[in-house]
Amino acid sequence: YYQPIVAVSVLMFGVSLMTISAIMVNDGQPLYQMSNILLVCYACLFLGLLGRISAMVAIGLVAVYVCSGLLFDVPREILNFSTVFISSASLMTVIASIRVERLSRKNFLENRFLNEIAERDGLTGLYNRRKFDELVRLAWNQARRDGERIQLLFVDIDCFKRYNDVQGHQAGDECIRQVARIIDRAAR
Repeated sequence: YYQPIVAVSVLMFGVSLMTISAIMVNDGQPLYQMSNILLVCYACLFLGLLGRISAMVAIGLVAVYVCSGLLFDVPREILNFSTVFISSASLMTVIASIRVERLSRKNFLENRFLNEIAERDGLTGLYNRRKFDELVRLAWNQARRDGERIQLLFVDIDCFKRYNDVQGHQAGDECIRQVARIIDRAAR
């Protein structure tokens, strides 16, 4: 619920800030516009809104500013200039937000992929020793907690060295893969 709550909160805060900004511009204090740009940047980038939601928030904030400017009779040339200024800043911020979101997703997927590679044996595709140790520890703790027994199965390929020497390393690798597939299917 984080995204919608933050989006609604920012819009509620933005209504008051944009309205105050329109009143201040109407009173001849155009420098107050910087607060609008900071609000859009903060909302879209620093609060971690997703690209789509940050775009909706930015559009909403610009629309609120335009409506406030029209409501408080801000001179057209000032309203047009400040609207273009706020819209440009909003567009750049939304683009940055979308880019940050894409990079975060890419980083997550790459880390997930690297973890998967680090947990599996390259030849068999089965979990490696480090993952085995982790799974045994988890199974052991769960068995102790539940008062259950745990079983381990050790597998040895008889005469493998002789087979590997006679048939070659490729045939030996394929033998190991076949045994791993059988164990993998049986373990399920």
